[in-house]
Amino acid sequence: AFRRGGAEARPGWPRVQVRGGVLRLRHPGVLAPGEELALEVETLDLEESRSGGPAGVAGVLAEKGTLGRVLLTGEIPPARQGLRMAVEKFDWNEALLRRLSPEVREMLAPCSLEGTFGEGPSAPGIEAEISRPPGQAAWSFRVKARPRDVALLLRDFPYPLEGLKGELSWGDGVVRAKDLLIYSHRGAEFHANARVDLLRPETPFNVEFWARNLDLDETLRSALPPSVRK
Repeated sequence: AFRRGGAEARPGWPRVQVRGGVLRLRHPGVLAPGEELALEVETLDLEESRSGGPAGVAGVLAEKGTLGRVLLTGEIPPARQGLRMAVEKFDWNEALLRRLSPEVREMLAPCSLEGTFGEGPSAPGIEAEISRPPGQAAWSFRVKARPRDVALLLRDFPYPLEGLKGELSWGDGVVRAKDLLIYSHRGAEFHANARVDLLRPETPFNVEFWARNLDLDETLRSALPPSVRK
């Protein structure tokens, strides 16, 4: 128990402030063997919890290899409010891909990406949040990504696309695409919104897609499946 002003409080977290140092993270399911994230601590604060519940956490860290500034907010351990990590702005490129585990690279193999995610603190490139409300056994995990200028080439539809922007999210087994905009190599515009429930495949998925200034040139025809080309 901690004492404050002569009165005994219930067990909880003290107030902790960290300035400087390095936080090293390894995750064999996400990072390649031998890889680690070395996050240099700018600020890391744990707010006192008088009730013995989760402590508030807020921090700014920096990973100089590929990610840049990382923001931490929420609770430790994650409960109702959860623990949120946000990467302000980063470049998705071959150097970053090499740092990921073979399992993650295989999952990403159907598409080739290169470009910038995020614009800063108000619109970070990627956000991840984990939480488990009191009384619930299952953890909830959510991820949101904001491409801002990304080139895309799909393995099953090799039509060069660039300038991807919008919002992609995954949580509770549902994948969402919001306000996606991408351009072809000849300036055609493609817009899309989508919602797909991965946990209930029998549920109809909803996809809105439209294009403008699309030329049916040879590049597009060759990218189409043979059955469509006919």
